[in-house]
Amino acid sequence: ADLMAPCSPDDFFANVWQREPRVFSLSSRGAEGGSGDAPRRRRPLHDQTWADCCDMLAFAWGAVPFPPPDGCDLLVFEGKQLTYAYDAQGPCAALLNGASCVVNHAEYIWPPMTRVCMALRERLVHVYCNTYVTP
Repeated sequence: ADLMAPCSPDDFFANVWQREPRVFSLSSRGAEGGSGDAPRRRRPLHDQTWADCCDMLAFAWGAVPFPPPDGCDLLVFEGKQLTYAYDAQGPCAALLNGASCVVNHAEYIWPPMTRVCMALRERLVHVYCNTYVTP
């Protein structure tokens, strides 16, 4: 939940998912500290911009000289339903039409996610990163 603070998971799915653009950056209110006895939180990723999100989606779509590795999947949801309507046009067209994009195993293609997963794997056996980009 710290990765999307100050949003709770319930608030995220009720008010953000497929409703409005949101980049949860390191400097988002509530991300780096607390008040009173609340524990300090810190996101393990540096600030990600909207351009970063679009680049990551393009890599997942295969808009580079090499295809994404097996297991790295770009999924597009429109009206909370999986759709293949944007396979030819790509994720940016999907976002412009209000669809949400999910990248399973984003650590395979996006270095900031790779670094976080590798750091967590020092203590955890199985770590991977799925990303959710919602317009």
